[in-house]
Amino acid sequence: MIFNGYLFTRTLNKATSLILGLLIRPFILLVQLYARVACCFRGASTSRRNEYQDFSIEGLYFREYPVDVDDFGHRVTEGGNATATKDNTMVLMGGIPTDAGETLYWLVANLCRLNPYLRCLIIQLPFVESDTRLALSETLKARYSGRLFPFNGELDRSEESVDPRFDHHNQANTAGRIL
Repeated sequence: MIFNGYLFTRTLNKATSLILGLLIRPFILLVQLYARVACCFRGASTSRRNEYQDFSIEGLYFREYPVDVDDFGHRVTEGGNATATKDNTMVLMGGIPTDAGETLYWLVANLCRLNPYLRCLIIQLPFVESDTRLALSETLKARYSGRLFPFNGELDRSEESVDPRFDHHNQANTAGRIL
């Protein structure tokens, strides 16, 4: 019998990945629970309502409004000095894996407390808004393979349909049009 080292290593990698995955999942759930509790105690929410609103965090006034690009309303939140110059305007973008507001509102409130002349615009990463629904293409398939955690194994996704709006090139162009 000939020992096949490649097959053994691959099987060992898969088994170890499965075991570590089973051990890590409870830890990830605890971290998510901690984040939700921490957000609630600091006055923010981990769930996002779809309506636009004006609100205040730590004494700083925020205003939300939609910017329509190609029949999709992208949420922009503005806080700080509304009359600030271009040199005192900062654009922040976030949204993966959670709503950008969960951490950026607090950050902007503290930045504006340090610099009262600062104006901040918070943009949710395009098409990652909480009310976005997937529109999978029947012809467009995934261009990239996935990676298996934690051993960086390849996961073939070439036969899976994708929503073309989530392509990073498209998201970058959309972000430019929002600004």
